[in-house]
Amino acid sequence: MATQAAEIVDQDQDATIPSAAAVENAGDQRFGTPRFNRRLSDKILAAYNHAYAADEAELANKLRVLLEEAEAKELAHCERPGASVIDKPIRRSSNAVHQAHLWSQFVDAKQGYVSLSIRENSPLEDVEAAYAGMRNSYTRWAVS
Repeated sequence: MATQAAEIVDQDQDATIPSAAAVENAGDQRFGTPRFNRRLSDKILAAYNHAYAADEAELANKLRVLLEEAEAKELAHCERPGASVIDKPIRRSSNAVHQAHLWSQFVDAKQGYVSLSIRENSPLEDVEAAYAGMRNSYTRWAVS
């Protein structure tokens, strides 16, 4: 009886732990990890987002150029004659570059909100408008 109970507990615990493949396929939505993050453009996009948020403008600009090149090559590869259905891009064209643009808008809006909110005598309506702009730009980035 005790062994059966232990087996049931073990089975229950195993059922709640996702397999590595399930985690890889689902992505980690808690941290904004995309479901498919194996493309070179996905990795460059992550580096660009980090550089832009860290206020490394020169590096972010270089990464953006590389992102555009990598995405163009990926799309050309998918659209070549004889490409199989497996090669077809899952995301819409220019999505990584578009996401980079949306991320930049969010970071800029966030910086504007922070500077207004810490400045003395900022009009409340300006702070509220900056917050709404930051929230909207984040939402546009998050759903892209």
